[in-house]
Amino acid sequence: NTHGDHTSGIITGAGNLNPLVRGNARGALLRVYDYYAPYNLFPSIYNNDSVRIVSHSLGQTCNSGYNSNARTSDQLIRTYPKLMYVHSSGNSGGSSCGGLVGFRTITGGYKAGKNVITVGNLSTIDVIDPSSSRGPLPDGRIKPEITSVGASVNSTQPNNTFAVFSGTSMACPAIAGSLANLYQCYKTKNTVEPESSLIKAIALNTADDLGNVGPDFIYGYGRINIRKAVNSIENVKYFIGSITTGVSNTHTITIPPNVANAKVMVYWADKEASAGAAKSLVNNLDAKMTDVNTTEYLPWVLDITATPDETTCDAPAIKGIDSINNMEQIELDTPNAGDYTLTVKGTKVPNGPQKYYVVYEYTYVNEIVVTYPIGGESFNVSESQRIRWDASKSIENFALQYSLNNGTSWTNISTSVPADRRYWDWSVPGSATSKSALLKVSRGTANDISDTTFVIVKVPTTVVVTDVCVGTTKVSWTGSATATEYDVFRLEEKYMQLAATTTLTNVVLENQGTDIHWYAVRAKLAPTNANGRLTIAVSRTNTSTITCPLAVKLISFNAALKNNAVLLTWKVTNEEGMMNYIIEKSTSPTFNNVEIVAQIKPTNNLFEHQYQIEDNNLKAYTTIYYRLKMVEQGKSLFSNIQTIKIDKWSSNNNFSISPNPANTFVGLIANKIVADGNIIIKIYNEIGVEVISKNITKIGVGEKYLIPLTSLSNGNYFVNVFDVKSNLLLFKQQISVIK
Repeated sequence: NTHGDHTSGIITGAGNLNPLVRGNARGALLRVYDYYAPYNLFPSIYNNDSVRIVSHSLGQTCNSGYNSNARTSDQLIRTYPKLMYVHSSGNSGGSSCGGLVGFRTITGGYKAGKNVITVGNLSTIDVIDPSSSRGPLPDGRIKPEITSVGASVNSTQPNNTFAVFSGTSMACPAIAGSLANLYQCYKTKNTVEPESSLIKAIALNTADDLGNVGPDFIYGYGRINIRKAVNSIENVKYFIGSITTGVSNTHTITIPPNVANAKVMVYWADKEASAGAAKSLVNNLDAKMTDVNTTEYLPWVLDITATPDETTCDAPAIKGIDSINNMEQIELDTPNAGDYTLTVKGTKVPNGPQKYYVVYEYTYVNEIVVTYPIGGESFNVSESQRIRWDASKSIENFALQYSLNNGTSWTNISTSVPADRRYWDWSVPGSATSKSALLKVSRGTANDISDTTFVIVKVPTTVVVTDVCVGTTKVSWTGSATATEYDVFRLEEKYMQLAATTTLTNVVLENQGTDIHWYAVRAKLAPTNANGRLTIAVSRTNTSTITCPLAVKLISFNAALKNNAVLLTWKVTNEEGMMNYIIEKSTSPTFNNVEIVAQIKPTNNLFEHQYQIEDNNLKAYTTIYYRLKMVEQGKSLFSNIQTIKIDKWSSNNNFSISPNPANTFVGLIANKIVADGNIIIKIYNEIGVEVISKNITKIGVGEKYLIPLTSLSNGNYFVNVFDVKSNLLLFKQQISVIK
């Protein structure tokens, strides 16, 4: 219904009906359960349904503390380490349910767990909403841990409508969708899924601090910053450790030159405590850093005293020893470059050994990074667009400029943006048309520009869909004076997909059937990849009884993997008048990036005829979308889309491994001749970090190559073999190292 549809759209809304209303994890698989039912459905939904992130925009008893529900949350995440529960903090920020006005108002329950993420509600200008529930929990722990925009959020509603709602219910799914992107980022880089503890630690440590300096009971660690979090994953700014009581582990953290701010966090998924425990932390780890001069740097601590009041709860964090939370963040401003020693002490680990993650993040002096627009976006003329950027702290104001000619000349937007602002609402010029637009943010001698160009072009208006004849529909619209051509899209199984391209302001689409369909149009500027934004979609059910004239008939279009190629076949009849067949492929189901596989001239006869070609240009671990473009005089039509997943893990008969388990070496045996005989062997540990890389040339069938394992410790690893020429993954197998 309204609440469930709204929160679901914030996570996975596709933007098909309105391209300006999209979810944070467009394309994720969404499963819906009633109330708190997911807690009772393990292990099935984890093992069989692959549920990894659960979003709960629900509330329970205000300031209930660490009860049996909180214990269940912690236990599930420890049992299923890739699982994360995301909760709304509640909308009781103006109440006094915890005995204080505003503070101690977290509404749960499950959300009071140590290993979950609880989310506060921000306005679009990064200010906490007064209704957003605040910490601390009764045992003094930090809640919420993070914040996201939950005020005035436009999202999906029943019957293809939209509505604007506000609350932590809206902020919670925004975080859930954001975490899905971080999971996918990690999996793309490492081929395996991450543990939720690592993703939570990265999200908290890279968040933009708001409110009081350091963590607090209002904003937690701040507003989520996905760019920084992705950067942390892609550049492996993390490592793992394990500890028991009385042991102190030391790690070297190297801070590079020109760093304005460094953040280091130690995080662990803590053992569940007893329900009703006055102090819920079970395993207490303590962290500190020291420099070459033995100066100590302690983590942030929120000291609320034994009898907290509104003043102590709102007091800024101090540096000290934290014996309450299962996350400790050490922050250094303008640190000297060099090696620092991070000491992690197992102060009290009754349930050990305790695995922990260390994550770190640097912001550089006078750093500026444009985060929106970064390139590839499409703006309408005369609309308002919020520009965003990341930057290190400074007292100097920002200047904003835009270019319509790829940076040849620049026009001022504002030259006096306050130093503490990281956003600006830009009125896109009404006369602007550009396929080469850029945005620049400057401060003194430093600046940053959008990574690539974006497009400014008037969005077509007045889209009208009418019947021509049975199954044939006409789409018409009011065009843009500067557009060179237009794309017409139709909603398919999941997304709007390209149906036709024309230089006119109307197109006739055949084979539409008699079901309801949704259509949208976008303007284009030459070259053809300069695409404007889609219009709001218009629906139509073809009810015509007029018989249509004959035209080319596509009987079938199919794609199938065949050895190391994709075989593409299509069958047509009545193709007289056809000009060309074009096979297109893309890594996007909406074909935002298009590669031409082949162009085939038709035989142009009236009888059934079949064509086929092979696509040999493949890359491992990609999903490829194929379509057939049929070009007739004055128009072009597209076939259905075929999806091919290139996953070379299935080709495990190319090689074999011996011995397994292994001790000091492992042997790779070639069972087949592969490409030109050159391969790369890469071995990854359990968290996806590469530990061994070895190039081999002139591989021969039956030959065995020994790979030394002396540098590896006991544990499970993944052996991956790549073909140098094609970059295909030819073999993957897990091995165990036992010494």
